[in-house]
Amino acid sequence: TGKILSQEETQLRPDGVLQSYTWSQTQEGTQFSLLLADKKWVMNFNGKKATLSLPRHPERVVPPPLLAEHLIKEWSKNEALKELHFELLVPDRMETFSFVFQRQKASPGATTWVLSPTNFFVKLVAGEIPFVFDEGKNLLEIQDFRPPVKFKGEEGGLKEVKTSLKFSAPLKG
Repeated sequence: TGKILSQEETQLRPDGVLQSYTWSQTQEGTQFSLLLADKKWVMNFNGKKATLSLPRHPERVVPPPLLAEHLIKEWSKNEALKELHFELLVPDRMETFSFVFQRQKASPGATTWVLSPTNFFVKLVAGEIPFVFDEGKNLLEIQDFRPPVKFKGEEGGLKEVKTSLKFSAPLKG
């Protein structure tokens, strides 16, 4: 219908540390915000507030829209990179979870990295998600994932939709 379902905005400091992040999900009316202030993150999810101290490596905390960009940046620094460990910000839980990107296979013209949670229980919910890149480190496809946006089903209730994204104009590395 042309209606915006979800909108995100991310700001990073020059050293790569997350400065602020906002996420609005318009169908459910949910909003999340995170702001770096006094070496702590102040988070707000639908009026519920929390404060977290910065982790030892705050540059490793990645919000969802920067997953591929973070991998591309680190992979470009080290062509031999096989694994990339980081903390994924999970807005609706107001916390981070440890994830790893693992280089799985290279085929002519493409390299696949698989995103996996390191926690067994989180893996049961999130599963593993393949990211496919071309030779120039441009993101071509994200395969078989469940986006955080829930869609209204025919019965009127909200449901998750497992999907794949293919980019006609790949995200540039």
